[in-house]
Amino acid sequence: MNAGDRRDFAAALAQLFVVYGDSVTPALADAWWGALLPYPIHDILQAMNRHAVDPEAGMYRATPAHIVKHLEAIEAERAQRILAARRNAQPRIDALEDVLYRLLHDRDRGNSGPDAEREIARLQRSLREERQRINATIIGITSEHVHQDHPQRKVGKGS
Repeated sequence: MNAGDRRDFAAALAQLFVVYGDSVTPALADAWWGALLPYPIHDILQAMNRHAVDPEAGMYRATPAHIVKHLEAIEAERAQRILAARRNAQPRIDALEDVLYRLLHDRDRGNSGPDAEREIARLQRSLREERQRINATIIGITSEHVHQDHPQRKVGKGS
């Protein structure tokens, strides 16, 4: 988080505590802020929301440790989506590389046909585009919190 996130953080914390019939003192807000400072605001808000609706832990007022547990789960889910994106794309990349390397090997040995250079260039372009597509997907997953609405609107009174 950064200083600009303080207002959203304080509002979400107050909403979370209202769910449990409590209020937040400035000292309590400062303690929570310090404990959660290393995490992105969107992830913190999502973790607070997850705590409030958790059938077991959600029955009790959250502590920073509860929120960190949800933050770790959010990060693990994000890592799984990145891994899945890579796994999904890898067969296409492998197939393109296989054909490209065979063409390059044939060319280097003098066994290529008249259209080999054009085909090599086409495969190199396709491989570059596929890698860019994977990178864009991964960047989208890692920066998704920038594009989503803050979930703190879901908890607390007046939702």
